[in-house]
Formats: sequence, structure tokens, C-alpha cells
Amino acid sequence: QVTARLLLLNFVLPFKLGELSFPVLMKRAFGTGYLRAAGILVLARLLDLCMVAAILMLGTALVFDRPAFGWSRTALLAGGLMALVLPPLAVRVPGLLRWPTSRLPRVAGLLERLNAGMARVRPLSKSLAAQGLSIAIWLSHSALAWLAASAIAPGLAIPPVVVAGAASNVAFALPVN
Repeated sequence: QVTARLLLLNFVLPFKLGELSFPVLMKRAFGTGYLRAAGILVLARLLDLCMVAAILMLGTALVFDRPAFGWSRTALLAGGLMALVLPPLAVRVPGLLRWPTSRLPRVAGLLERLNAGMARVRPLSKSLAAQGLSIAIWLSHSALAWLAASAIAPGLAIPPVVVAGAASNVAFALPVN
């Protein structure tokens, strides 16, 4: 119910203001604190953004023979691989932030509540499972885009449609269209 309502509000409200409903929906449905729910939302959106960026950069490197977006093929491959490696590493960052914020108890408390949602994905196996699920969802979205495009213009190759789908998904993954 939370996901369905969040998606509905994201499509109905301008500038993805529906994202602001997530902490409220989580509080009502599960009693999750607002800051923890906001941290979960930020984590989910960053994971989505990394996976879409990886698909976009790796797909572009495979589809185009010349530089695209001002990046060489090598830079696109490196960027795509970094986008794949970043999520499992990012969930370990909160521990690094404890020392600089130890003298600021209010900031440390705020960061701790925001980062509480990451606790469940800190084990590498769970982090990789979340990452795999996210990339599977975005690739299935690209497959649906290819099927729709093929219905209109038969004979389209899959890789360029995946790259075009990933480019449009970047706008969807960002909190602002």
C-alpha cells in the first residue's frame, strides 16, 4: 500500500512532491520514525540512481563507437562500473561520519536516525540483493520500453532502446523531473 500510494502521489503531484509523503505513509503503516523513513527513501533513490546511471553509462559504452555525453568509451565503462560498486560501499559510510560529528550531538543524533534505515542492508549479501533487485526492475522497465517501441517501429535493436530508456529513467530516479 505504501509503494502504491507513493507512486500515485509521485505521478499526480508536480516535481515529485509525492516523495515527501513516504515518511508519513511509513509512520502510519508501520510506526517508522520520520527521519528513519526519510533515510530509507534517500537510500532507495540513491540505489535507483546508481543502477540507472550504470545501465546508461555501460549501455552507452557498448552502443556508441565514439564519445557520448562528452565522455570516452573508457570513461563511460569506468563510470558505469563505479556506479555498480558505489551502493555496497555507501552503506558503510555512516560509520565514517561518527567521528567528525561526535562533538556535535544534535547533528550526530540526526545522522544516526537518518542512517538507521541502512542497518538492514549493511551485510554485503543484503546490499547485493537490493542492488540486484533494483537493476532487475530498471532492466525490465527497459525491456517494456523496447516492446512498446517495437510495436510502433518493428526491427529496433535492444541496446539503443535500453540506453534511451535509461536516459529517460535518470529523470524518473531523480527527485525533480
